[in-house]
Amino acid sequence: MAHRSEQVKRAWASPVRSLRVRGLAGAAGWALWFAVLVTFSFGVSRAQAEASEEDAEKRAAVVAPHEEALRSRYQVDRLRVPEESGEIKGYFSVGGDLTSPTRSRQAQATGPEARRAAAAQFFAENQALFGLQDSATELREYSLRTDPNSQRTHITYHRYVGPLRLKAMTLQAHLEADGSLSAVSGQVVPVPAASEAAVASLGSALAEAEIRARIESDLAAQGVGSSEIASMKVARFAQTTDPYVVWDADVMLSEGPGTWVYQLDAFTGDVLLRRFQVQHFHRGSPASETLSGQAGPAR
Repeated sequence: MAHRSEQVKRAWASPVRSLRVRGLAGAAGWALWFAVLVTFSFGVSRAQAEASEEDAEKRAAVVAPHEEALRSRYQVDRLRVPEESGEIKGYFSVGGDLTSPTRSRQAQATGPEARRAAAAQFFAENQALFGLQDSATELREYSLRTDPNSQRTHITYHRYVGPLRLKAMTLQAHLEADGSLSAVSGQVVPVPAASEAAVASLGSALAEAEIRARIESDLAAQGVGSSEIASMKVARFAQTTDPYVVWDADVMLSEGPGTWVYQLDAFTGDVLLRRFQVQHFHRGSPASETLSGQAGPAR
């Protein structure tokens, strides 16, 4: 009986020792993997932190000079200078007393022309911030509106590249009742050299008559005859992406509320966008909203 008991102990001893060895090896393996994981995570976190610091340094190098210049020239209460990919790009805003120290309070309050002059002087003093070479020609007034109650004036400007308006860049100057410039805001868009080159080559672009003919031809392919066209408004724009000059068109139909919206390459005449939208007009109001439509590139 004692001999049998000894055999049982021996039979169990080997597997137990094996399990103990395997357990120790498994624990060591998990410890090793844990150490590798911690080291990797630490490395990733450190790399991310270094990249973030590098991005912050790059942004500071681009933004700081403009922020310092604005704060040195004016009494700035709030400021947002956008940066993207090493350029001043995005929504910009600055508020405070932005009237140039060289302008007198008496000159500020003499009327709309003095307010235009105050805003124009701000843009002239900060041309580099807005990517301008000549603010007097590259920023053109789109509208001037004075609130009848507060007497605050809001002037809207569009950015131009040569004779063409640049899409996506609009700035606003806000002036108080006393004529002081209190805020400037809007989208800042850098103009690539390719846009300037395309505008300089307008002599080789298609004429408006050719663009209209191509739109009529494309509409015919959609089943819309020339007799169904009530009006066609076309305008040429510069933009910051290829193709850098385009024609936009709105085609009103003689029957129904539908409108065809087009965009064409100004040099090739290729249809880049074709959209048909149906508008619903609210009773007693000129406002409208698009209820349905078909849109997409038409390459």
